[in-house]
Formats: sequence, C-alpha cells, structure tokens
Amino acid sequence: MINDSKDAVALDIGGTTTDIAIFADGTPLLEPLGVTIEGHKTLIRGLLTRSIGIGGDSRIRYDDGHLVIGPERDGPAAAFGGPSPTPTDAMIALGLTDIGDREKAFRAVKEIADVKNCSIEEMAKEIFELACGKIIAAVNEMLRDINNKPVYTVHEIFEGKKIKPEVVYIVGGPARPMAPYLDKMLGFPSSIPEHADVANAIGAALARTTTELTLLADTEKREMIIAEEGIQTSIPRGFTRDEAIGICTDKLRERALRMGAQKDDLDIEIIEDQVFNMVRGMGFSAGKNIRIKAQVKPGLIAGFRREAPHVTQ
Repeated sequence: MINDSKDAVALDIGGTTTDIAIFADGTPLLEPLGVTIEGHKTLIRGLLTRSIGIGGDSRIRYDDGHLVIGPERDGPAAAFGGPSPTPTDAMIALGLTDIGDREKAFRAVKEIADVKNCSIEEMAKEIFELACGKIIAAVNEMLRDINNKPVYTVHEIFEGKKIKPEVVYIVGGPARPMAPYLDKMLGFPSSIPEHADVANAIGAALARTTTELTLLADTEKREMIIAEEGIQTSIPRGFTRDEAIGICTDKLRERALRMGAQKDDLDIEIIEDQVFNMVRGMGFSAGKNIRIKAQVKPGLIAGFRREAPHVTQ
C-alpha cells in the first residue's frame, strides 16, 4: 500500500519491461472479474497492471529508417558486456548515471549514431526521450481506459470516480535517471523510495502471506464444498449464511497458518457474499445457495514501520 491517500501511478522499470499500476486514494486498483493473460480473461482476481516492452536493457536498432526500442532484450547493457546498445547505455552516455563501463556505452551508442549520421550525445538523447515517451504514452492510455469505467480497489468500488494522479512512484534500476524527465512530462512529482533498485526483493520479503477460500453451500442438497481444502461434507437444511462465514474464515485461518503466516498477520476479509433462494414447482423455496469467499488481506507483515518516501521535484 502507498503510504498516503493520494491517487498515484506506480512504475517498476526493469531490464526488459516497465510495469504500471494505478492507485485510488492510496489503494491499488483491482481486476475484479479476473486478470487478462495474453488477451484471455481469467477468473483470478488480481491487481490491475499493465506491462510494456521497455526497460533499461531493451535492444535498440534502426528499422526502415526509424529508431526502435524493444521489446526484445539481447542481454545486459553494452556497458556491462552486452551485445547491443540499450537505453541504459544512452543514460550513461548522457551522464545521467555512472554505472558500468562508460567507454563501452559510448561505443554502443556510436554504432546507432553513425547510422543516422549524428553525434553520440544527440543519439543518446533521442534514445532516452523515446524510451521515456513510450512509458508516458502507456501511462496516459491506461489512465484513459480506467477513467471510462467503474474503479475497483481491493476494498471497495468507486462509482464515477476519476483517477487524477498527484504523484508517480518509481522503482527499478533506471528509476533515478528517468524520474526527472518522467515527472516533468506527466505533470506531477515523482517519488523514489530508498533502495529503489531492489524494491521488488524488499517487497517480497515484507509481504504478508495471503490466500483465499471459497465456500459453496446448497441447503437443498444439504452439501457444503470448499474446493481449495478438498472439503465436501453434509450440512443441515437450516444452514445459514452466518454459519458459512464462520466456517470459511476458520478454515482460511488454518490454511494461512499452515502456509507460514503469523497470527498477527491474519487480517481476514469477506470479498464475496451471496445467498440465493432456490425455487421449485409452484414457487416454493426448496433451499438456499450460499457462496462465501474470504481472503487474508494483502499487505505488509505485522510490525513493519513505514516511512514517508523521498519525493523528487
């Protein structure tokens, strides 16, 4: 969770891709009907993210007279022994970062500059601005798409809310060189957390164990199923929604503890709660169909102290 209540953009700029996420009032947006994988909708709830083939190690080449960046990655930047020029090499050539072998970076950018018959500095600037421009275009497109439909978060739905980001959070190796240009073009300030280049590893270490269960109960058939736990058992005809919630949360708690969660991290929430009457014959109720889904709320492990991020203007 972002440590404030602002609408925000989060960018994870890696070697191969840039991943984009959007926050509403400090809470990440959700794909409530399932994430999309290779154009196919799934039934798996997940965070609303978008990934584009632009990263610090994206391959740079000329194609039909046009500069092309990515989506391929041939290996590390030339400054680290890779075979192709990359945006990282351009940033090194521009003096935006002092990592790697500067001479190798210059030689790699010069290969592209010679094709266009321009200086190394001019080519490095063109590469850098094109890479940043593709990220900015993807962010703006994602915001337009989101603002054309209801906004779902982990906790609630915001009918009619329009996302108006006030800050862009940037992590990944290229975060510091790119941040000043990205926030200028997006029109709001950037925030780079401490240890931004290893933020994913830190996040994995601090994330609480999370899992979910779905309970299905049919009081006409007197049957209850929790597929994730392999449970199929009998229930009385008078089985209620409250009983279903109690069983579902108890089983979820047991499951999370088996997976290694700590008791202090068991922040359980009901994310689906439906009860339908089943009618037979002349309109008489034959029973109820109950569906309860519970999850251990995603977040940080108990006791972790959050600090305000550093904001660059």
